[in-house]
Amino acid sequence: MLLAKLVLSLARSVEEADTPPIRRVGAEHDRVLKAVTTIEKALIPAAVSAVGVVGAMATHDVVLSAATPIAAAIALAKADQLKEAVKKAREAAERVYEAVRALVEELHQRGEIDDKKKDELVKEIEAGPNVVEIAGVEISVAAREKAGSKGLSIAYHLRSANAFEDAVKALKEAGFEEGVHFTVKKPEKVMQCERKIVKPGYIRLNVPAGLWRLVELARLSVRWAEKALSCLEEIAKARDFYDLMEKHLKPAKEAETIDPRGLAVEDPERSVKAVIKDVWVEWDGNRPRIVVEYEANGRTETFYLTWGAATGEGVRASVRLDEEKAAVLAALTGDVSLKGKKGVAAFFPKHLFALAKIKGVGWVLLRWYAEVMAE
Repeated sequence: MLLAKLVLSLARSVEEADTPPIRRVGAEHDRVLKAVTTIEKALIPAAVSAVGVVGAMATHDVVLSAATPIAAAIALAKADQLKEAVKKAREAAERVYEAVRALVEELHQRGEIDDKKKDELVKEIEAGPNVVEIAGVEISVAAREKAGSKGLSIAYHLRSANAFEDAVKALKEAGFEEGVHFTVKKPEKVMQCERKIVKPGYIRLNVPAGLWRLVELARLSVRWAEKALSCLEEIAKARDFYDLMEKHLKPAKEAETIDPRGLAVEDPERSVKAVIKDVWVEWDGNRPRIVVEYEANGRTETFYLTWGAATGEGVRASVRLDEEKAAVLAALTGDVSLKGKKGVAAFFPKHLFALAKIKGVGWVLLRWYAEVMAE
C-alpha cells in the first residue's frame, strides 16, 4: 500500500499537535494533496497486486470500499481543510487495508490459495509500502531469489515514454550515472496479433553502486537522499531482508570514517614497531594506486598497491611484503592473517572495502569499483 504510511503519519501529526492543526501541517499541504489525489491510482493497485489478483471485479470492490473517503479527502484538501482531509485519507487507507485482507481470506476460503500463500500475502500487506522515492522517481524495492542466491531488485517499470525520459533526466540531474548507478530499457511499441501494444520499460538501480551513490548524497546532507535511505531501511526491516540491504549499504556507510594518520602499528612477535604517516590515492592510468607512508626505526618508507580488474574476482591488487609492510597493511585492512607474510601477497574486494574506510581514499575507491563492475 503505497501511501498508507504517509497518510497515517500525517494524521497522527495532526491529532497529536499542541498547536493549531493548520499551522502544524500547513507546510505539508503539497504532500497531503499529492497523497489524497493519488491514493486511488497508486495505493489501490499496489494493494491488489500484492494479493496477486488483477481481476476487474476484485479491483472494483477494493476501489469501491474506499471511494467515499477518497472523494471527501480530495475535496477537503483542495479547500485547505487539511486536518479533515488527512482524517479522510486515513479512513481510505484503513478501508483499503481491510478490503485487501478480506480478499485474501476469501481466496483462501475458495481454495484458490493455500495456508502458506495466505500467510505470505498477509505478511506482504502488513509490511506496508515497498516504494521509495529517489530523486523524485518512485521505485519499488524487493528481495529476489535466483539460482539459490538472494539479491535486491530496485526498479521502476513503466509504459510511458515521456515518464521514462523524465525519470532518467531526474536521476542524472541528481548525480546518478547511467550504466554505473542505474540501467534502463525504454518502453517500446510492438505488434501483437495485428495490433500495437507497448512493452514496458524499466529503470533499475544497480546494486550496490546505486545504493552507494544514495548514501554518498545522504552524507552530504541532501534531504531527499536522507529520506530515501531511511525509507529503504524501513522497507527492508518490514520485509525481512534488512541484513541483505545492510550488506550492500555498509561499504558506503563506512566510507572515509577512519583517519589512520598517526596510528601506531606493532607486531611484537617480529619486533616490528611503526607509525602510519599518511595514506593517499594516485592514478596509474585508470587504476587507483593506494600509497602508504610509514615511519619505523627513525626512517620513512613508502609503498603502494595498485588495483585493477580481475576476471572472476572483480578487482585485485598485489604487493611484495616484508614484515613491516605486512604489519602496516594488517592494521589498515583489519586482516591480521597478513602479519609476518613475506613475498608477493594478493588483495581482494574485502581489502578494498576495508581501505575505503580511510579518509581521502574511500569514495575514490568505491566510485572506481562501481565503474569497473559496471563494465
